[in-house]
Amino acid sequence: MFLLKEKNKKGIQGRKHLFYTLLVYIFSIIIREAFPGGVLMSYITLALYVSLFLEKETSYLGSKLSGLDLVYASLFSGLTPRYLSIMALGIAGQLVLGPPRFFSLPLLILASVIEELYFRVKLYDELKISGGWRRAYIITLLLYSLFHISFISLLKLLPLLPIFLLLGALFQELRLKWGLASSIIAHIAYNILGAFYLVSFTSLSIAIISLSLAVTLSLVKFLA
Repeated sequence: MFLLKEKNKKGIQGRKHLFYTLLVYIFSIIIREAFPGGVLMSYITLALYVSLFLEKETSYLGSKLSGLDLVYASLFSGLTPRYLSIMALGIAGQLVLGPPRFFSLPLLILASVIEELYFRVKLYDELKISGGWRRAYIITLLLYSLFHISFISLLKLLPLLPIFLLLGALFQELRLKWGLASSIIAHIAYNILGAFYLVSFTSLSIAIISLSLAVTLSLVKFLA
């Protein structure tokens, strides 16, 4: 009886934590859409929330790799889809090289860390406790993808959904395979390289980027 009560208590607690986690997600999107400079405020909201559990939970920091192996594998995973897509986009005439957008690098780096902590750790783990890893995996990918698409321009930006789904899957696989540090390093590398060029988002360029991510995901999932 005591064990049953403890199990029920943990179940209620888990649902409560998941509710708060999803509430923060919704609140961050509302802030982003409703206010000027809302993107930064949205990330601050997520950062404040994940900071509440950083000291209490450290299991996500472990990795099967160590040292340079972790860095090399993570950089490979983050840079390969960019490298493949840059070559293909250049050949297709969909690539615009320009001056690096250095002013955006600090926000890109912070956003990478915050997104990994919130989506890959907090949200995924809460969903996994409540409904199993498959449901957690799918819902995390979907919410991560929608987080990057403005609801104001939803119809216009919806074709980009496959890119964010594959990108989320890549980072999720890295976190599950090699730990949070791997997904953070890969995410930062991916975002930084993206600050050096622009893409005209046509059906062709979306297909090229999606294919590059799918190839990298396959390498990480099945060959690593």
